Amino acid sequence: MGGPGSLAGMVHRFTDACIQAGSAIGMDAEFMEKERRGFSTFELALRLSGALSLDEPFRIDTGIAHLGNSSLRLVHRMCHAQSGQEIARLGQYGVNLDLDARRPAKFPDDIRERATALVVPVA
Repeated sequence: MGGPGSLAGMVHRFTDACIQAGSAIGMDAEFMEKERRGFSTFELALRLSGALSLDEPFRIDTGIAHLGNSSLRLVHRMCHAQSGQEIARLGQYGVNLDLDARRPAKFPDDIRERATALVVPVA
């Protein structure tokens, strides 16, 4: 996989951030299994703007840049832990997918409410 600063390492860290963001709004494994839902990503946009040493601490900040009826755009920023300098940014656009109908499904009200609290302005 490589270290966190490798391309594969970044993708894995951003994947973890997506799972954590989903859990924060209630789209956790229990919800996904019970409601037969998935999160289908249809657009990824990665911008690299720095580098990490192998053992350098980092953090990932995640917010919701767009919240639609069934879609959302997550923005993940990997930054140096101490300076806050951005190393990479990933825009991830996807839909709440009904696995049986194979179509986007409207977010339940409780998930929309939690997601609204995570909407951030994007610069």
